[in-house]
Amino acid sequence: MTYFKTRSAGAVRRDAGSLVDRAPRLNVFLGAEVAGFHQNGATRHRIRDLSSTGVRIDSAEHLQPGATVLVSVGALKAAAATVIWTLNDLAGLQFATPINPDDARARVVLPVRK
Repeated sequence: MTYFKTRSAGAVRRDAGSLVDRAPRLNVFLGAEVAGFHQNGATRHRIRDLSSTGVRIDSAEHLQPGATVLVSVGALKAAAATVIWTLNDLAGLQFATPINPDDARARVVLPVRK
């Protein structure tokens, strides 16, 4: 079972005090893989917040703001994203194009290996 709770959309304060609209967030606990272009293989992370425009992940000490990565979670495979911010072991990633959060929350059935 995936836990999630919707947080309302609204404006968030950015640099210089300006307000920027943002998509509604879902509080989730999902496993994801993040692959960078300058690292060997994908790394495992937990997604804590999810919206159509981005995610907040943990265990992200190695990510740097401005880096381009590919995020795979649920039925969503290799969605391009940019690291917008990092703080301790957390990172905020913004998708290059909006995604359907239901795809990220979908359970994927893997084929049976013979």
